[in-house]
Formats: sequence, structure tokens, C-alpha cells
Amino acid sequence: MLDFTPDFPDLLERVKEGYARLPMQAQRVARWLAERPDDVALLSTREQARSLGVAPATLTRFAKHFGFAGYDALRGERRALLDEDRRMWREPLIEPTPVYPTSGPDFPEVAHALLDRSWGNSMAGEVA
Repeated sequence: MLDFTPDFPDLLERVKEGYARLPMQAQRVARWLAERPDDVALLSTREQARSLGVAPATLTRFAKHFGFAGYDALRGERRALLDEDRRMWREPLIEPTPVYPTSGPDFPEVAHALLDRSWGNSMAGEVA
């Protein structure tokens, strides 16, 4: 029995190392995992098997060969990574820039305040 819990990046590395020794159908599955990792997470096992031209049991055997409880467990690992990636992109990398009016009654006041602030910062080191 395995003494670790397999994960998707580890699976891809192990598949790469042992690809030449895999049966032809397993190689087809391996290429699918490497080339279409999002589909692994998002499509059902049956849809993937149909796209690959293999039986769903082939996907299950492949996953078990690499230490997963089954193909659904493998898909779950990939789905977790995909969800993590999506969460990361939802968080702002920087604080949003405030939106200042470009016209209207408040524009002159805001424009002068911004200019005074930027000129004041750029000219702070200059002697008058």
C-alpha cells in the first residue's frame, strides 16, 4: 500500500517517468491528463471515457495504478487545484485605484487637489 496521498502534480510527474511502460490505453489516458487537465476536473468520467474511446473502467484502473481510490478521487484532486487557482485570481493583487470624476461640479476641486498633491511630492526636494 502507498504511504502517501497522491496528488495531481505528483501524478503527472510519475506518469511522465513511467509513460513508456504503460499499456497503450493507459498512455492515451496519460496524454489526456497532461493535455486537458481542466477537462479532468470538469467533465464526468463517462464523458472523458467517451472522448478517449476507452471504457470508464480503464480510467478507474489507471487512477488505482497510481494510488488513487478511483478516477473520481483523481478528478477531485484536480478539481481542488482548479478551485484554488480560481480563488487566487479572485483576490485583488493590488488595491484598486480610486475613481475620480473627470467632469461635473466636483472635477475642478478634485483635479486641483490631485495636482497639488503630485506637484507637492515631486517638488518637495527642490529649493524655491
